Amino acid sequence: NRYDFKGSKADIQFEKDKLTLVADDEFKMDQLKDIVFSKMLKRGIDARQISWTKLEPAAGITVKCDLELQTGISQDKAKALVKQIRDNKALK
Repeated sequence: NRYDFKGSKADIQFEKDKLTLVADDEFKMDQLKDIVFSKMLKRGIDARQISWTKLEPAAGITVKCDLELQTGISQDKAKALVKQIRDNKALK
């Protein structure tokens, strides 16, 4: 329904914990990202749970970007947190 998307290809595909956004060019991709991001914030999804991948060329002249929803803490971050906690307990 947006005027700037009229006559252009803008597509959002949903897979498990991942959204794939496809748009005609980088400008439209930025606009699409803004729309999706604002809708997620309105629905209570924390911005720290969203990670964007780099822009990739897709079929034809379109560009593609993936949005992944993170659940929990990654193993690398968890190891660093555990190490920090152990080091702080050793100091006391």
